[in-house]
Amino acid sequence: MKNKLSIIILAAGKGTRMDSDLPKVLHTINGLTMIEHVIKKTKKLNPWKVLIVVGYKYNKVKNYLSNYK
Repeated sequence: MKNKLSIIILAAGKGTRMDSDLPKVLHTINGLTMIEHVIKKTKKLNPWKVLIVVGYKYNKVKNYLSNYK
């Protein structure tokens, strides 16, 4: 039976407490952005579909993710 797991990643935070103009999910921790850490963990689950909800400065996040492999 095919995996029917769908995952929604909420990546819409401003990160105001980070004192930065950069969207929260694009901050780097241990060499990867926060969103990359979540995507790597998500891929291990072999989901059928992954949806990423973006908000604050969504174009920056979208552009970053378009180059992500």
